[in-house]
This record gives sequence, C-alpha cells and structure tokens, in this order.
Amino acid sequence: MPNTANTCHGMDSNVKTKPGCGMFFFRATVLVVALFAGSCSGGGKGKGADASTDQTMTLTVREQAGVARTKEVVANGIPVPRDLDIRDTASLKLTDSSGHEVPAQFEALSRWGGGKDGNNPVQWLFVAFPASVDAGGEAEYTLVDTAGSIEPEERVSVIDGAENVTVDTGPAVFVLPKHSPGIIGSVTAGDSDVAGGTGSMTLQVDSAPAMTALTPDNVIVERPGPMYGVVKIEGRFDHPPYADVDWRYVVRAMFKAGSPVVTLDVVFIFPGNKEGSGKWYVDTGEGGADEDELVTVHDLTWTIPHHLTGALGAFVSATGSQSLSGTLGSGESARIIQKGRNAMTEAPSFQADLGGESVTGSLADQAFLGVKGGNGLLALAIERMRYYEPQALEADGLSLKVKIVADRIPMGPFMGAFARIALGAFSPESGWTDVRGRVLSELENGLMAWPSAQDAARSGVFMELWDGHDDETGELYAEKLADVSDNTLAAFVGFKTYGFMTCGLPVRYWDPYYQEFGDTSLWNGYFRGGTFTDYHHAMSNPVRDFARTGDATLLRGLSFPAARRMLNTMIIQADTEGPAGAYAGWAPAGYGGYRTDPNSSHSYFENLFFYYYLTGDRRVLDVLAPGGDRLRKGYARNTDGSLVDSQSPALNSWRGSTDRVASQAAAIYWFLGHAGDDPGFLDDFRNQMDRAVDRYTAILTHNGTEYAFISEEDLEAAGGTHMNTGQAWMLGFYPLENVWRLRQEYGDVALGHAGVSVDRLFEAAARALIDYNAMNYPGDDSSPSGNGSVSGSWTTVEDVTWSGDRIGGSIVSVQAETDPSIAPEPRLWLTGKAALCAFLARAGDLSGDAGISSTASDLALYVLQTTVTTNMYWGKEAGLTWTRLHPAIARITGWEDFFP
Repeated sequence: MPNTANTCHGMDSNVKTKPGCGMFFFRATVLVVALFAGSCSGGGKGKGADASTDQTMTLTVREQAGVARTKEVVANGIPVPRDLDIRDTASLKLTDSSGHEVPAQFEALSRWGGGKDGNNPVQWLFVAFPASVDAGGEAEYTLVDTAGSIEPEERVSVIDGAENVTVDTGPAVFVLPKHSPGIIGSVTAGDSDVAGGTGSMTLQVDSAPAMTALTPDNVIVERPGPMYGVVKIEGRFDHPPYADVDWRYVVRAMFKAGSPVVTLDVVFIFPGNKEGSGKWYVDTGEGGADEDELVTVHDLTWTIPHHLTGALGAFVSATGSQSLSGTLGSGESARIIQKGRNAMTEAPSFQADLGGESVTGSLADQAFLGVKGGNGLLALAIERMRYYEPQALEADGLSLKVKIVADRIPMGPFMGAFARIALGAFSPESGWTDVRGRVLSELENGLMAWPSAQDAARSGVFMELWDGHDDETGELYAEKLADVSDNTLAAFVGFKTYGFMTCGLPVRYWDPYYQEFGDTSLWNGYFRGGTFTDYHHAMSNPVRDFARTGDATLLRGLSFPAARRMLNTMIIQADTEGPAGAYAGWAPAGYGGYRTDPNSSHSYFENLFFYYYLTGDRRVLDVLAPGGDRLRKGYARNTDGSLVDSQSPALNSWRGSTDRVASQAAAIYWFLGHAGDDPGFLDDFRNQMDRAVDRYTAILTHNGTEYAFISEEDLEAAGGTHMNTGQAWMLGFYPLENVWRLRQEYGDVALGHAGVSVDRLFEAAARALIDYNAMNYPGDDSSPSGNGSVSGSWTTVEDVTWSGDRIGGSIVSVQAETDPSIAPEPRLWLTGKAALCAFLARAGDLSGDAGISSTASDLALYVLQTTVTTNMYWGKEAGLTWTRLHPAIARITGWEDFFP
C-alpha cells in the first residue's frame, strides 16, 4: 500500500500521462489585450536536461480602446504549457517583429506539479514589456527561451530607503514616505515639484468624528521593476468608533516604466463589528440585514496638496462629449461626482462643475479631472467610477481630492471596500484630450498579453477548452456562451446593480419573480437584502471565454469586478488569531440579506484564482494564505505540523472531505500550494484526496463490473455496510473536479492506503452514474422512471448496501433515495446533469470505454442544445450549467486532435 505521507510538491512533475492528463503541448501564439499588473524576474534554478533548442511564443498586442500606445508597458500573467519546459525565467528574452530585443521582466507565478519557487516547469508566467501599437491596431512580439542582454532605455527605478521609497518612472518621480501619512509625499514631473507635502486620508463612519490615516505600519517593495514596480503601504486609522477595532487601509502603488501615471489600489477594512465580538454574520431585520449591525461610511477622502504655479487651468470630463475647461480662480473649485441614489430603482446621475458652470447626465463613462499650472499638469481618475457610486474627484487652488466615498455606503462587520485611482504628472504643454485618453486607457484599458485560442486551449491551465477550430457544436457553444455574458453585461446596467458596495457580483436568480435583489426602494436595498455572490464559479466562465476569444471586455466588465468584490467584500476580513479567526479568508453568503445566513459553502474562488494569475495582484495571497493555514490546521495538521494519516479521521469531526465546503477548502490549498510561499499546501490537498478514498468511498462489484460510490459521510466512522451517496451533481462539480486537478499534474496516482488509482476511481464512478443514477429513478407525479437516456430521470442520491469490504466488496442493492430529509430534490435537474459533463467525458477517455464516452458526449450535447440562453445571466443556474461543460465540449469537438 502507498505511504500517504508522500508529498505532492515532491512528486515527479515529469510523469508521462495519457492525453490531456499531464503533458500539454503548445503552439505558441499570444494575443495581447487590455489590462494591467506587474512583476520582477527570478524563480527557477536551471533548464531541464531535455531542452536543446530555443522555444518561442509570439505575442500579438491588440489595442482596443482607440488610443495609440507608445512604449506602454504590458504587464500580466500568461499560461505556459508544460512541454516548453521553461524553468529559469532569467533565460528568457523578448523580441519585436523586426527581431530586435525588447526589455522585459519575468516572474514565475506558478509551476507545474510544485511550488512557484521550485525547479519545475513554469505554469503561469508574469511578463512586463513596453509595447507600441496604433489605435485599434496590432503589433507582434516574440518570447524566446534564450537569455536576453538588453538594458531598458526607460525603467522603473525603486530605491527602498530608511525614510522613503522613491520610484522614478522616467517622466515622473514619486516619493512614498515610511514615517508620515498621506501615501505620496511628493511628485516631480521633469524637474518640477508639482505635488506632495502634508497629504491625508480621512474616513467618517456613522455619526462619529472623522478618522485620519496614521503613519504606515509597513511600506514594502513587492515588485522592484525594471519595467513594472509595486509598493504596498498598509496601516490604521486613528480613533476607531466601535469597540477599539482599528479600521485599516492597504494601498498598492503600481508604476510602469516610461509612464507619468501611478495607479493606487486602495482597500479600507473594518476587521470587526460594533461589539468587538467574533460575530461576522448579521441578523435579519426589516428590509434584509439588520441595519443596527451595519455601519454607514459617509466619507473617505484622499487629499494631496499640489504645488502648481501661476494661473491655473482646469479640465473636468464626464463623457466624451460632456466636459468643462477654463481657469480655476481664487476660491473656485472643479469637481465631477457620480452621485449616490436614494433608491435602487432611481436612474444614475452625475454632475460636473467648474467655476460657475455645470453639466449633468447619467453615467460618467469618462470621468476625469485635471489641473494645469506653469510648472506642470496633474490628472486624476477613478477606475469605472460610473459604476461605483457615490464617488467624486475635486480640485482647488491648493489640493487635489479623491472622494472614494462621496456620500454614504453601507458596510457590514469584518468587511472591506476598494477603489483604484490614477494620478498622473505631465508637462504643462500637454493637451487635455491627450492626457485624458492616456490616463483612462492605462487605468481601464491597459494592454495585456494573451495566447491565441488554440494556444490557450493547449496550455491546460483552463483544463480542457475548445480551441475555436471549425466545428458546428463548438460554434453553438460559443454563441450561447456569448449570449450569457452579453445578457449579464446589459443586466448590470438594466437592473441598476451598480454601486460602490454592489457592483461586481451577480444575484443568485436574476428573474424578479424570485425577489433576490432586496428592497429596491431603499438606498442600500441591494446590499441589505440582495443575495449576491459568485454562485458555482459563474464568473470564471467569462474568463474561459476570454481565453478563447481574447476579448478583454469580458474581464473588465465581468470577471475582474467580481473577483475584486469577492476578495475585498465577500471574504471575511479577520485576523486569524482574533475572535472571528476560524472564518478568516472564507466567504459565506446570506440568503435574503448580506451575511444573514451563516451558510459557509459559498467560497466560490475559481474566478479569484484566475484573477490572481492574470494580474499578479498579491492581495489575493495576503487574504487567502492566513485563512488557508488556519483551515488546514483544523483539518489534518498535527500540532507539530505533520499530516494526520489519511486512514484517520480529520481533526474536527464536522470537517468533511468530499462535501462542497471541504472541496472549496481543498481548492484553496491547491491554489496556495502553487501560487503562495508554502508548497506544503499541496500535501494538504493530496491528504484530503487520500482521505476521500480511505474513509468516504465504497468500490464494489456486481456481475464482474466495478462501481464507485462516494459519500459526504465518514463511512469508517459510521461503520456497517450501508451508505447514502452524496448528491451526484455536487460530486461531479466539486470533489471529482479536485481529483482531476491531481490527475492532470501528477498522472494516474494511487489514492489512499487503499491504493485506488484516479483512472480506476473515475471509471467506476462513471459506471455507477450510468448503470444506477440514470436507470433507477422510480418516477413521481411529474417525472417518469429512469430509462438510462440522457434526457430521462436521473437519481440525485443513491441508497447503497453491500457485503464484504468497503473497497472490494459486493453490491447487495442500489436504490434511488427518495426520503426528502436525505434527498430534498431526488431527481437531477438539467443543471445537475450539466455538472457531470466534465467528469463523464474524462472518465470515458481515461477508461477507453466507448459506452461511457458515448453517454458523456450525448449528455453534453443534450445540455448544450436544451439550454435556453435568451434570458440567462451569470448566476446560480448559469454557473451550474456552464462551469463543467467546457471540458466536455472540448473533448467531443475533437479533443485528441489538439491535445497530443
């Protein structure tokens, strides 16, 4: 029997596997679209012994915002196929279409089959390089697996001193003080001092006096350049209004070589509640969440003094056709505000003011403010300000102000909020329209590197993915998938779900019949009474569509806002050693009100993981790693740090191994083991998969055929020879998806002391679904009995009795479970069948069984053709329908043709 102390991160990462199960081959064509992020080189310790020739990937930069870019730094993560065997990021270089080397910066964000700092092949690679491309045009670059030698003409220079961190981007210098508040101590454009001094950030909650940000607790250089730099600044506000719970701020200042713009990612956090207890959830009151347990933030303002000289000019923009320009006289001010609404049903509104002039409208889709003096020009913008009401930009003769909260927003306990700000310093000769275009394009439409559809599919990081080749089924799949994203983009505006504490995540059911939006007559109705989260990883589906289409609209409009809302608002922002520490890093959702139901099975993080790999935003690690460590210590880590043997139960009896909560925890371990600083999380993941077989699975025979049944109950603890399976759809969607992750990177490993291989488990579990779940539903008043067809009635939960051993025994009976206390929904809906598509397709290919493959293909086509997308939006139903359908569609549209 295998020793389950074997470690995932120490296993052979070069194991040869069946097609699609470990080694993915890659024809490299990379497509660059809009976004931002950054990184520094480092990582590997040497190239693999088999690498004898240079390998390349072609990057195509596509400009989508209609603004020409000159040497704008591209900075994001790209997937890397394992067979390219890139291990040392110092051995890479980038060339343009003429073959000339381009300065670039690289970082391994994760590696195949191990931690990011090991020597395994790179899986996700962070790239940063300057790209030039015409408005609406394209330009090509090539990544070559050969060490480069060029020094950048323009670079980000980061000097980490005792008093300050000084960042020189070329056209501007920014000083970030370590021992005084204000975030930015000075800004220099060319040789002119244009801003800085005694800046501040103030926060006013309920009727309490305003709080002021204190001197930072930490100022940390996260990425030192040379093409992209990131500095993290974190600290506290003074005079906390409730229970001495310090409100906190975290700011990441992001810089690009050659750019006079700094982007500030600002997060502010209430890491407690009014009473100072560990109660992270909220009781139900009239209108949803009990308002007495919430707080109202009335103002959050960042102020930076400016040093512009002479007569001042100003420019305030709301939309492309609505702007004001003129002089900024003594005592006058300029402002653009996206106003807060008094009810969710109200139309949005903005107002721009300069001197005595005003313009008004609905959504300020080009909100921008600039002030110009004799020595320079300063510019401000907030990312997607039109959707994050109430926010404002202001300026007068002394300072610039960013009102991250300009009126009022609701917040709950152990919760954060966020905004992304651009501050630019330009020469006084710069034109307003050009400056606005540059600031907004970098902030909201920054350039991003991405593979072609075929190369993204071959990379394997999205599991199996249709590559866009000519195929009728694939084209139907793409058409319907696009329908759901288009519907959702329109619905966010149509249902007016924008707002500082709402924008990003979808409701569970969009149909007003279900009343999932809360009381829309209230100013905070969506927040207090809505049922919002990322149900069944719904927002990860636009990422997969982006991987094929390269359309960054899907990221900017859907997936990234959802990821940032999940990261900062839904996840419990708690100290792991504090009173709510057991829930730190977890994301419960309430039904009928924000966190009004402490249901803990809503940590839907697949989209968040993609967001990290695509952007390199280390706040994801900051938030998830402490909670993940707390989770694993409560599951299977002894006090000395060793793992509990998989034959033994988890440390806490309530901690399962195969249910949805357990599966979501395992997914966190998998992510942190790859992307974080401790690859030992991969051992925790493997330990849970082993325990799932050793204690939760029965593998039984009938008439010479082997079947696998998986329970959510610890069968060893229960004893006997009887079990109920878990819900079939949930097993396919969650624990078996985790097992596939193991199969993809490590091959056909043997699980647990029982030594059950992944391929054996998949084949036996698939046979159980086909021979029992699809056949033995007894029928009811509205549904016929099961007949084995994909359109027939499938049982959700099976009642299983056996004789002999749990692994290797014989089936006595398998019957449909109809007791409503065990199976509230005894028959699978279409969405439940969709959740099984990926698992069955994989089982068919792994086993080589034509019957399993035929059922898998028929089921996927049935789901695809039957699903109506006319009024489908990303939410619970769409998440269940699509998230596990992609691999099945990829396989039935010629998977073996493009996965060698």
